[in-house]
Amino acid sequence: MLKAVGSNRLDTEAIQKIGEKYKVAAVLQSDIEYSDVKADVKMKDIINLKTRVQTELYATLSARLNETGTGANIWSDSSSFKRTLAKFKYSKNGNASFGMSGYNDAYRKLIPDMVNAVTKDFRGTYVKERVK
Repeated sequence: MLKAVGSNRLDTEAIQKIGEKYKVAAVLQSDIEYSDVKADVKMKDIINLKTRVQTELYATLSARLNETGTGANIWSDSSSFKRTLAKFKYSKNGNASFGMSGYNDAYRKLIPDMVNAVTKDFRGTYVKERVK
């Protein structure tokens, strides 16, 4: 789309050109940032060997809505989520548990949750209140 309006980055001028060329009133842009998978190790009780190890994926979705007349930012929001990819628990009495979800599966499930959280402002809501 940037190439079609002769730009190499989405700045105010490019947003205005997109509005003119495609006859749209606004441009919605978003960025997703993923962290490296991080391990979380907890030794709750060293004497009784209560241990928990899990790996987690962190992600943040940022979104901005710019009106095309001036290129001004008229709305923005972001959401951050984490998903556990694998979890292992062990205790001295021999109780052990292990769970794992696929790396690609975690990404696939993460995006709809982030989009839903970021776009909450565009969905109708209601408040139930008692009136005197």
